[in-house]
Parts: sequence; C-alpha cells; structure tokens
Amino acid sequence: MFPESHARYANAEGDDRMEEVECRTYSVREAAQVQGLGRNATYRAIYRGEIPALRFGQRIVVPKDALHRLLENPSMVRELSTSQHRR
Repeated sequence: MFPESHARYANAEGDDRMEEVECRTYSVREAAQVQGLGRNATYRAIYRGEIPALRFGQRIVVPKDALHRLLENPSMVRELSTSQHRR
C-alpha cells in the first residue's frame, strides 16, 4: 500500500558490508503517491501548510508518521484548510 522507503548505508564497522535502514520520511513524490495526488498538488499543499514537511537545504521530505496521522483523521485536513482561508 505504501511505498517502501529504504536507504543503504555502510555499516558502523566501516567494512564493505551494507546495511539497509528504513527511512522515516517520504519524498514529495512518494507522499503524493500515498495520498493519490499529483506531485504539484502535493507541493502546493505543503506550501499552504496542509501537509507537514521538513526542508533540508533544497530537499523537502514528509515525515511518514505525521502524514499517516493526517490521512487517518481527514477532519484535520478540513480544519487546516478552513482556518487557512479565514486569515
């Protein structure tokens, strides 16, 4: 159902074996797929504050836990969008 986000890193011992680590964030493209939205619509929702996101330099990522909580409680989305329009 959800995209599998994993990264591969050299292990702590510094030898050639690689360890697979589960990422705790989605890329904007992955977050769009999870929500059934397009990439541009997802960026617009992030900039409006409707989707939680973090910026690291040029990269924007969406925390998995926060996105899943948001999707499990759709009333949060309506509340956010309604409060944004009242400003």
